[in-house]
Amino acid sequence: MRGKKNETNASCVTCNRACHASTIIMSASSIDEGVTSTVSSEGVIEQKDEVVYANLRADGVAQELYIVNALHLETPGEVTDYGAYDELINLTDTSTIQQLANETIQIEATDETFYYQGNLKQNVALPWEFEITYTLNDQPIDGQSLIGKSGDVKIQIDVKQNEDVEPEFFENYMMQITVPFSNAQFSDIQAEGATIANAGQDKQVVFTVMPETEETVTVQATTSQFELEGIQMSGMPSSVAIDPPDTEELTGEFESLTGALVQLNDGIGDVHSGLVEFTDGLNQLESGSSEYASGIQETANAGSELRAASSEINDGLQTLQSGLSGQSDLEIDIDGNMFGALEELADGLSEINGALSTVRTGYDGMNDALNTAVQSIPDEGIPEEELGQLMQENPDSQALGQLVQFYEGAQRVKGTYAEIESGLSSTSQALQELERSVEDVESGLRQFAKAASSELGNIDVGDGLQSLTDGIDQLANQYGMFHEGLVIIRVVLNNYRVRMVS
Repeated sequence: MRGKKNETNASCVTCNRACHASTIIMSASSIDEGVTSTVSSEGVIEQKDEVVYANLRADGVAQELYIVNALHLETPGEVTDYGAYDELINLTDTSTIQQLANETIQIEATDETFYYQGNLKQNVALPWEFEITYTLNDQPIDGQSLIGKSGDVKIQIDVKQNEDVEPEFFENYMMQITVPFSNAQFSDIQAEGATIANAGQDKQVVFTVMPETEETVTVQATTSQFELEGIQMSGMPSSVAIDPPDTEELTGEFESLTGALVQLNDGIGDVHSGLVEFTDGLNQLESGSSEYASGIQETANAGSELRAASSEINDGLQTLQSGLSGQSDLEIDIDGNMFGALEELADGLSEINGALSTVRTGYDGMNDALNTAVQSIPDEGIPEEELGQLMQENPDSQALGQLVQFYEGAQRVKGTYAEIESGLSSTSQALQELERSVEDVESGLRQFAKAASSELGNIDVGDGLQSLTDGIDQLANQYGMFHEGLVIIRVVLNNYRVRMVS
C-alpha cells in the first residue's frame, strides 16, 4: 500500500430549479501520499478529485451537503479511502461500499476511475454564509410566494464569511454568482457591477466576489410570470490565467513621452541660457548704476562748491550795486587795480564754467553708462504663467528664486528709467545752457575791463560813474538769476541721487 499528499485544485457552488433550493459544490483534486488515502495491495490510487455540493433554501440557508469523489486508479483493485459520511452511494457500479467505524471506507474498484458519493445530513457548514431576499414592486416577499407573480422584482444576495469555519476557502477562493433569466419571462434586466451574457434563449447575470471580501449584490428585472431555474454560486481558486498585455501601444506612448522629455530638456536649456544672459545684464546694470550713482554724488558735491562760490560772487555784486546806487557826486580814484579785480572776477567765472563742463561731462558719461546697462535688459518679459510653472517644478531651488527676484527687480529698473529718461536728458541740456550763460558773462566782463582800461584817461567821471553803475546793476541782476539757476540745478541733482540710492 502507498499514499500521496492531498493537493486542492478547485471548488464551486451551484443552485437549482424554480423552487430556489440551492446546491453548493466544492471540488478538489488530491494526490495520495500517505496523508488522506491508502490502498490495498491490490489497488493503487493515483489521484483523487472531490466535488462538494450544498443544497440551500430559497433564503440562502444550507440544508444538506454531499460530496462526489472520483478515484483515478493507477492499478484497479481493493482500495481504502477516508470520510465521515451519513450515507454512501456507489456511482460507478452496483458493488457495495463498506464504511468502517473508524471512518475508513473500503472500495472494490474495477475501473480506472471510480466514483462514489458521500452524504452529510448533520452539522452542515460552509465557508460562506448567504442571505437571499426578494422584493416585488418594492414590497418584501419570500421566494416561494414570488413564483408565478408579475411586476418589478429585485433579488439581493448578501455574501459573508462564516466565522465558525476554517478561513482557508474564504481567504483563497473567489465566489462567482450566476443568476439565470428566461428571455420569455424577464425583461429590462439591470445589475450593477455584473456581467450580463446571452446563454441560448436566456440571459445569465454573473457577479464575482473576490477572496477575503464580504459583499452584497443586487439584480433587478421586470417579469411577466416569475420562475427561476436557480442561482448558481461557484467557489474557485483566485489564481486566474491572464494573457500578457499588448505593450506595442504602450511602447509607442513611451516613445512619445521620451520625445516630449527631450523637447522639455531643450526648452530648459534655452531657459538656462536666457537666465545666464539675464544675469549678465543684471551685473552690467548693477555696475553702471553704481558708476551713475557715484557720478551723481560727485556732481552734487561739485554743485555745492559751485553754489558757495557763486553765492560769494552774487553777494559781492549786490554790495557793489548798493554802494554805487545814489552816489552821483562820488569821488572815485580809478586806477588799474579796479580792472584787475574785474579780470579776477572773469577768471572766477571761467573756473565756474570749467567746473560746470566737468559736471556735465561726468553726468553725460554716467547717463550713457546707465542707458547702456538698462538697454542690455531684454525687452521681452517672461510670462507670469511660465515663471509660476518654473517655480512649481523647482520649489527647492534657491538659485532659481534669486534669479526670479533679479528679473523682477530689473523690470522695475527698466520701467523707472523709461519714466525719468526725458528728465535726465533735460538736465544735461540745462547744464549746457548754463555753461554758455556763464561764458557770456565772463566774456562781457573781460571786454568791459579791456575797454575801460584803454579809455581810462578819456573817461568823464560823472558820466562814467553813471555808466558803471548801470552796468553793475545789470550784471548784478543777471548774476542773481544765474545764481538761482545754480541752486535749482543742485536740488535736481540731489533728488536724482536720492532716487538712485533708494
